[in-house]
Amino acid sequence: MFGGKPVFLLIISTLVIIQDVKRCWVTADELPIVHGVKYVGVGYNIIDGNPEGGDLNTGGVDPGLLLSRKIFKFTYDEGKKTFDQSSRIPDEVSYLKQQNPYSKSSLSTFFGTKSYAAKLAAQVEVSGGYVGVAAEVQFAASARYQEVADKTSSKGSVFLSNETITNRGRARYLMDLARTGSLLTPDFVSASCLLPATYTEADKTKYMQFMEDWGTVEGSIQASGVYDGFSASVSVDMESFNSAMDSGTKFGSSYSKYAIGSQDLNEPISVKMIGMPEIFGNEYWTGLDTYISDGHCSASFDRESVKQNMDSALKKYGEWRAVEKSTDPAIQIPLTWPAGVYGLPKPYNGCPTQNWDEGSRFQHYDGDGQDNSWSNNMLFAGWMEEVFSRQEFCMKTVTTIPGSSWQWQPGSYCIYQYGSACPQGFTSGYIDWGYPDDYDQPLINKGVLPSGTDTQINFCCRDDGVASQAIYLPTDASFMLLTRFGNCQLVHDMSVKKEWHFWATDDESTQSGDHPSDGVYNKGVNLIYCYYHKGGLTEFSTNTVVERTALESNPR
Repeated sequence: MFGGKPVFLLIISTLVIIQDVKRCWVTADELPIVHGVKYVGVGYNIIDGNPEGGDLNTGGVDPGLLLSRKIFKFTYDEGKKTFDQSSRIPDEVSYLKQQNPYSKSSLSTFFGTKSYAAKLAAQVEVSGGYVGVAAEVQFAASARYQEVADKTSSKGSVFLSNETITNRGRARYLMDLARTGSLLTPDFVSASCLLPATYTEADKTKYMQFMEDWGTVEGSIQASGVYDGFSASVSVDMESFNSAMDSGTKFGSSYSKYAIGSQDLNEPISVKMIGMPEIFGNEYWTGLDTYISDGHCSASFDRESVKQNMDSALKKYGEWRAVEKSTDPAIQIPLTWPAGVYGLPKPYNGCPTQNWDEGSRFQHYDGDGQDNSWSNNMLFAGWMEEVFSRQEFCMKTVTTIPGSSWQWQPGSYCIYQYGSACPQGFTSGYIDWGYPDDYDQPLINKGVLPSGTDTQINFCCRDDGVASQAIYLPTDASFMLLTRFGNCQLVHDMSVKKEWHFWATDDESTQSGDHPSDGVYNKGVNLIYCYYHKGGLTEFSTNTVVERTALESNPR
């Protein structure tokens, strides 16, 4: 009879007991505390802290939160629980869980430790008169701050921060209770009551060490949730840049992603705190008699003197820690010729740098009643006569320049195409000079030329801006561009002179796509050039003036 029903009953009985044990285990006294609440009422070191966590790549909990240093204590006499009855809530804490969590995304930049600290400070609010006390050194000892300092000071990095914050709830210490009861923790009271009423050099060290142990401020968490998250240069006004920045703003390719917290383990996304000296105000020590009777403090404790000393110590805490003040470097971008391969018209005084390749094209047109013509004091390299001309080109055949990734800026201008495609932002087109009916002279090409076959030259043009809005290009040498619609594109710190050049081609020329102005015109080709030089009058050698005067024709 031992092999049947009694054993079966024993198994059922065991299952019931297990169920009962489980049921007993989930009692109000032993429910877990809401995860985010544990950050309320603890000390916070604003020099070691960082709301973005510890590591630059992985995030993590704010290292400034001193979880083992509880300043305000928790009690559970009221049996407060979350709405779903799954967790305890301390009597002194107001907790609200968002039934419908909401997310908010934002873009910001930082380019030095000062702007980085300002970005972080938006998530760490210090009340009272202690807002700016540690402003120049806040977060300066955190690992992420140090990595940002290295990248911005030595490598010239500018960071684009794209943050998405999901708010899942709010936890707040009920400060009115702290002011009317004995809610400072025994450990904090005991440590505080050992602080001297005097402030000698030896005493100063004791106060500094106190802040090392207990923090510079007391954390009263306001919200907890998931945190998903060369010869010339150009100075960038980062405030203007930030105000104009949108989701389409482009930055470099270096990328890192980190997250703080999860759906189950919520971490702080912003904290609201009071300065450590403020905790020594009379309103937080209404339970002093109880602290003395319990043996945590002595009757000789001079709270007011300690408050004044703590105020002095907090102001010098950053200096004591030997932390450098936060700064932002001036953002200087090397001003080099934009990335890509392309060509420019060659001016009389040479190509912009020695690194450019050069080429030329000789053409002969015995026009039908027309001659070539050009503007006075022509500033082109090469030469031009009534039926002969030689165009000269400066060709950039290396895509990038080490240490620079400058791009052509929006505007209204044209350059020569080199290779199979135009640089980013340009559209390709061409002009074909064609052969006159009585053509009897060869087309002579030398060196490196723009793309195009035979008498055709390909161009790259853009009109995504206005010519009157100056763009940035190197200013250490003269250069030339072509106009898109007849107006010279302005260039910062450069004076400009407009030139034109007309080839009489017996109406044999064709054009297609985007091309310089005027293009095919009056039975020929007319192009308008812009010569850029540093401010002031352009000077010419005597030989140059004589030679060019001899080649002048009446201007159109």
